[in-house]
Amino acid sequence: MNRFGIRWAVLMAFLGASGVALAVDEVEPNNPIGSAQVLAIDSTGGAQVNGVIGTLTDNNSSDVDFYSFQGTAGDIVTIYTNGTTNLDTFIGLFGPGPSFTELIADDDATTPPPGSTNPTDSLISSFQLPATGTYTVGVAGYPLYFATTGGTVVVGGPMGSTSFGAYTLTIAGVTPPPPPPPVTQPPVTTTPPPPPPPAPVALQINIDVLPGFGGMTRFDPKVKRSIPVVLLSSANFDATQVDQSSLTFGETGDEKSLRRCDPHGVDINHDGRRDLLCHFDAQAAGFRPGDLNGVIKGKTLSGQEFEGKGFLKVVAEKRHHRDERHRDGDRDRDDR
Repeated sequence: MNRFGIRWAVLMAFLGASGVALAVDEVEPNNPIGSAQVLAIDSTGGAQVNGVIGTLTDNNSSDVDFYSFQGTAGDIVTIYTNGTTNLDTFIGLFGPGPSFTELIADDDATTPPPGSTNPTDSLISSFQLPATGTYTVGVAGYPLYFATTGGTVVVGGPMGSTSFGAYTLTIAGVTPPPPPPPVTQPPVTTTPPPPPPPAPVALQINIDVLPGFGGMTRFDPKVKRSIPVVLLSSANFDATQVDQSSLTFGETGDEKSLRRCDPHGVDINHDGRRDLLCHFDAQAAGFRPGDLNGVIKGKTLSGQEFEGKGFLKVVAEKRHHRDERHRDGDRDRDDR
């Protein structure tokens, strides 16, 4: 079996026997120190990795593992291993990189690490980091140890050590990374429905009822006759552009009383603009006794609504006056 097969067989056997939850798996290659596996510090200020110190059968030498993490000046860190009974760990702390100065090391902890059942587990307790930067933890098996020569970390001790097995390396007391900025959701805006279009404003025009007649006259609303009405053009109204089929005229302006309009405009008021003469049915106009004004409504050919109001000059005859005259005539005949 090659060295990687041995390492993972030992690791699986250890995890299966101990029931330790896998935090982060060791990832090879993590040796030499410049190839250290990067560990992410979690929100509690710690990191944990499950690894294996195995025998390198190709050259009869022992395995060494390196792990790096980001520390902050003043952090009080604790670093320890929990390993199998046949593994005697040696741990060292280096940094900050890239100089990899050995700061502190431990072989057999005087005080057992948390959860340890192996007297040869290692513990670096309450060590204050001198500066902010990248720190590296080395894990080796007895009788190996770490040393720094010319700025390079070397491993000392006899090769071919029989101390190997699975371990869990725990790092605690590191300043947690800042939490990611909250994801701000854009405010939910509800677009109000567009306001209803404004009601069309009718263009006010001038009209002349009974053009050319200046006095007052009376008529019987029940008598069939027509009422001539002139739509007078102005600077903003061209009477010749009226949709004649839309014209209504009467007491309210909604009465459908149009008879006809002259086909050609004529300048009634001699202002240089052609006006429109139309005739409306007196009965359909719906005038009642006492009405003094008539109202006309319509649209231009372009759809512009308009309306106008004009003095009638005609007053519906009051029937009871005529009835009185009839009764007086009857009395005169009776007297004879």
